[in-house]
Amino acid sequence: MEFSNFSSNFKNYSLIVTLVSFLIVALLVGFSLFPKWQTLTSLQQEIAANQSSLQLEQAYISQLNTAKNKLAGYQAELAKVDSSLPNDPSLPALFNFIQKASSQAGLVVNDIGSFAVAQDASGTAAGGLAYNKISFSVSVSGPYSAFKSFISSLEKTARLIEIEGLNFSAALTEKAGERAQGTFSFNLSLNTHSR
Repeated sequence: MEFSNFSSNFKNYSLIVTLVSFLIVALLVGFSLFPKWQTLTSLQQEIAANQSSLQLEQAYISQLNTAKNKLAGYQAELAKVDSSLPNDPSLPALFNFIQKASSQAGLVVNDIGSFAVAQDASGTAAGGLAYNKISFSVSVSGPYSAFKSFISSLEKTARLIEIEGLNFSAALTEKAGERAQGTFSFNLSLNTHSR
């Protein structure tokens, strides 16, 4: 009976030892695989985030292509905008335009004053394009209606021309001290821009 008791106890102990050994092996395998599982989970989350980011970028590129195709239909208008801010100052062409516009309006150009070209930093500070600001003065004389026509032609030109300041007075005739009836002298301070 002792042997059967021992055999039965041995079987129970060997079963317990086997179960404990299996449990220890399972815990060791689990602890060794847990960091790998965390890494795998982290990589899966990163892949999902990158796929989402990729989809957003593809949608953005699609929107840019749509906008590009729409802009292709406005080439004439964009060319006008481009001509309003030319690449070079082209001062002789600018002064020629002032001369023609004033004479077509019925004004006489008395003087085109000195000009100054300076880089305008306000565009670059706001993240925009850097451009040059060209300042000059023009003195014309003639009737007020002709001056209105001249200002209108400045507004309608493709090139951006700003009126910075304006002074006017009654024009004097060649006879000393006499004022010409209905004729004025206009002194303009103008600005224009180039890239």
